[in-house]
Amino acid sequence: MNRSALMGLGMGILAGCLSVDDGAADGKVVVREAKPESGVKVIDMAMEVRYYPVPTPIVCRLSSASCEMRGFSAEEKTSEVVAKDTSEDRAWKDLLARFDVLWPEGSSLAYLRDNGLLRVRNTEENHEHIVQALLLLNEPQEQFEVSVEFLSVEQKTLDAVGRELVKGKPDNARYVLSDFDDVPAAKFHASLVGNREVKILSSAKALAGNGENVVVKDVVEYIYPQDYDVSLGEMASGSSNETRQVRQAGLAVVEPQNLTMREIGTILDVTPTLLTGGNGNGVELRLRPQHVGEPEWNDYGMRLPAPNGGKYELQMKQPFFPCRSVDTTLRIGLGAYALVGASRVAPKAGNESPLCLVFVRVRLAGDAPKK
Repeated sequence: MNRSALMGLGMGILAGCLSVDDGAADGKVVVREAKPESGVKVIDMAMEVRYYPVPTPIVCRLSSASCEMRGFSAEEKTSEVVAKDTSEDRAWKDLLARFDVLWPEGSSLAYLRDNGLLRVRNTEENHEHIVQALLLLNEPQEQFEVSVEFLSVEQKTLDAVGRELVKGKPDNARYVLSDFDDVPAAKFHASLVGNREVKILSSAKALAGNGENVVVKDVVEYIYPQDYDVSLGEMASGSSNETRQVRQAGLAVVEPQNLTMREIGTILDVTPTLLTGGNGNGVELRLRPQHVGEPEWNDYGMRLPAPNGGKYELQMKQPFFPCRSVDTTLRIGLGAYALVGASRVAPKAGNESPLCLVFVRVRLAGDAPKK
């Protein structure tokens, strides 16, 4: 929403905001505090009561925060009823507090749902913050594009990138991730993906609104047994011709039991929340990406003697799923990269395993990517 539109909405809110007399001749309330040592002390905290029309998008935003929308009817606007602090009123206070609205002693808020109004008693300064908060909350919710990449990096490739980005080490030095602490994550990422030796294990991208949880999957479902049932000869039941033939021959039969499913591929679970007010700038990400590779099957079966004197095998295979995942919450600037995870599996047969690095980037949807 552009500035002129915001100003127009602001004038509408201000025009719809009505100050009323709340017991004082000038329409303001003076809070008095009793002090034993000095009698009655007047605190310079004049308050006004104003009614604010609440646009529908703001009500919808509060509803999305799991607030119980009860409110007061027009007939319940007595001082005794308004003084009640319902869960909905507390949710409104918490929402406005994110925009630096304070709630000093003597202040109050009530949502008059039937009228679509907020009844607020507060200081003039806080009323100004409320107007600005309603302007910002009425803007269309931003959408964020969150990208995650899992990169496989051999040690020799990391050393080559280190010689390019990190100064002060010998040419034959071995580089570790801590050597890149002073290198911007975006520059580190660009150097890695620009190297032909780096493999992108998987990547995922999600489009999510402010505070919206989104799950993106690119997976294949693997169904496998958790148990096996071994039976001998005619003691077992079966329907297939092959099974009947095996039983008639007096051989053991293995039947899979307790089938379950595992998703193989890439899963991105993310919730972006725009930071406002005193919380800083950028986005807070609740991030849970994972990459599950093709399973390796291990056979726990056995070889048994056959009636004809030979041997036959009972196969009881179980899968092992290589999984790389991150479960974290971080704050990140719009358009920025962050390295959120790194791991290296145990070496096999004396060969050093590659590093797995996990990068995340967040930007406003529709923004052109930086070159």
